[in-house]
Amino acid sequence: MKGTYTHVAIADDKVVGTIGGTISEPDISEIYVFYIDESYRYKGIGTKLLNAFTTEHIKKGATEQYVSVQEGNKLGIPFYESRGFKQSDEDKRYWRKLTVAIAKPQG
Repeated sequence: MKGTYTHVAIADDKVVGTIGGTISEPDISEIYVFYIDESYRYKGIGTKLLNAFTTEHIKKGATEQYVSVQEGNKLGIPFYESRGFKQSDEDKRYWRKLTVAIAKPQG
């Protein structure tokens, strides 16, 4: 089911993180935006947001997930790679099979 999906993380009565994206094809989940407030990083918030977003997309039928990461992004690339994403040779996006995400939950 296509649609735009957004999740937010709230701590100390304020939004400290967000993830958003869409199901672009019947089985493709795409992350368009993913941000965690600098003072709240490395506390597991990003992992929880990614897991919630991914779980929702799996329930909607997604079997693969894609995200575009700017070359040289020293925070984003290791985060995604540690969660099973691999860089595509074709378009340089990062992707993963969601069955892997289910088999190896993070956080």
